[in-house]
Amino acid sequence: MKPSALIGRLWREYVARYGGTIALLVPVLALVAAASASYAWITKHAIDAITAENLAAIAWTPVLAIAATSIKAIAMYAQAVMSQGLALKVLRDLQNAMFGKLMGADFARHALEEPGKLVSRFVNDINVVAEGLVRGGQVAIRDALTLVGAIGLMIWFDWALTLLVAVLFLLAGPALRAIAKRARTQTQAAQVQLGALSALLAEVFGAARFVKTYGLEAREAARAGEAFEARRKIALKLARNRARSEPLMEVIGGLALGAVLFVAGLRVTSGAMTLGDLVGIIAAIGVATPAARAISSFNTVLNEALAALSRIFGLLDEPSSVQDAPNAKPLVVREGAIEFENVGFSYGEGAALHDVSFSIAPGETVALVGPSGAGKSTIFNLLPRLYDASAGVVRIDGQDVARRDACEPARRDGAGEPGSGALQRYDPRQYRAGARRRFGCGDRRCGARGGCA
Repeated sequence: MKPSALIGRLWREYVARYGGTIALLVPVLALVAAASASYAWITKHAIDAITAENLAAIAWTPVLAIAATSIKAIAMYAQAVMSQGLALKVLRDLQNAMFGKLMGADFARHALEEPGKLVSRFVNDINVVAEGLVRGGQVAIRDALTLVGAIGLMIWFDWALTLLVAVLFLLAGPALRAIAKRARTQTQAAQVQLGALSALLAEVFGAARFVKTYGLEAREAARAGEAFEARRKIALKLARNRARSEPLMEVIGGLALGAVLFVAGLRVTSGAMTLGDLVGIIAAIGVATPAARAISSFNTVLNEALAALSRIFGLLDEPSSVQDAPNAKPLVVREGAIEFENVGFSYGEGAALHDVSFSIAPGETVALVGPSGAGKSTIFNLLPRLYDASAGVVRIDGQDVARRDACEPARRDGAGEPGSGALQRYDPRQYRAGARRRFGCGDRRCGARGGCA
């Protein structure tokens, strides 16, 4: 997805709904920009007053300076609180959408990616987007308006010097674009690696008993050390790329200042401009340079945020591998008869099941026993339609589960119904959950019917 499409979608689906907050935030950011740009005018006013020995104008200088700084301070506080509040609301909505997507996704999606990598999407990707959102509002409005205001004052003071400064800053454009492009590529790799690191840590800590029992501490420490080193290297690449933009703008700013002082000296001595104009332009450059530096560094942050946003929207747009047939009806379980007829299934690397057929009558207890990889778990996964069979038919009470609503699978309608069939797969990680919760499959109605006791 193109950057413009990513930003447009974020705006339409998650930001525009908070139009009231944005309407209050924009004038606050504009006020910060105006107060910053006013420093150059106040400086020119003071120098002109001193040169003209105008005591009344000199007396107004501290009043103007105090007023400008006070207004800016109050507006900066309001801007920080409001921009953070808006960003946190958007991030909350993104996290809710991601969580809802995963909760509504089929089991194949959960088996596709380790839990640690999924957690990384909720934490690390969201944090990168958060920085982009907060700084985006500040740069797009506050710093951009500050830069425009400073340039406007410079043109008013002396257009020739302003043109010279503009040409020097434009020279940095190609280099900044190259830095931003590199940042987006590196961020995508960094987020993938961070997800792998989170998955590794979750795996190791979750199997602490196994690690301690078999003396695998050194092995796991070595694996973690390799992952930490890989993280350090990729984070250092990002840091180096980020560090390029600000020094570049600092050098351009120094060149601009030197050129201004030289050309302005010639123009002042020839009477083409006043000393106040010169000092005012220098002050305006001082105001414009931090804003230009912020804009240049944000270009890198923006591309990092776009890479993370691409991963988030990629997750939200993933299609489900379990699709309902047209006009699918809910599965209605009455007796609980189960039938597998010539069922086949593959996870993509060889067949897990091939031409499996059996039936289980209501009330009958059946145990599936076999070595690892024999297909026991796959049978359990097909019955509640965590996957769809590749071949054959799975029926409950004569109903083909693949032609029924995927939102009403057997794991809900069959659980706890008096007289119905039930499949229970023992998982030691769930042992402490309690019988009612473990066998009720999350259905609160179960306890009222007495089917879980």
